[in-house]
Amino acid sequence: MESLTIRNRKPLPPPSWLDRATLREAMFKRVNFSGGTWQSVSMNNGLVWFRYNALLACLVEASGHAPDVLALAVDKKAQNDLLFSVLKALNDDCVAWNMIGEGYTAIRCSITNKSGLTTGTAFLTPIKVSWFNAKTSWLERLKTTRLRYAVNKIEIFRG
Repeated sequence: MESLTIRNRKPLPPPSWLDRATLREAMFKRVNFSGGTWQSVSMNNGLVWFRYNALLACLVEASGHAPDVLALAVDKKAQNDLLFSVLKALNDDCVAWNMIGEGYTAIRCSITNKSGLTTGTAFLTPIKVSWFNAKTSWLERLKTTRLRYAVNKIEIFRG
């Protein structure tokens, strides 16, 4: 029996609680909000980069804090499978899938601040600004000075 690898993973049927508008709203309120560590940040290239934990929080919120979704916190594989399935259910309207490896939900990125210093790497999911029915310039104006300094550039990690 061939073992399932992440590259040939197939999405599960979308959960019954999935409502695009509710999920969009949960995601939108995390864009460019930095109460401590930023959860997602818009860039002037038409993408909003989301941290994994921020997307999981969006799922919990969009599900109405459903017990079965909350219970996934102890099963990381099932949690990741749910996130993958939900993102895939949104088709190409939401995620820039061409930037992510087949079967994955995120890509490793380098984060550079305004001074040009690489401040770290993180696994991020590229979400299209169009998913939020917003313009890039409008989202960019929402950024705080602190966030604009901390995250000046996001690039796919090259080793």
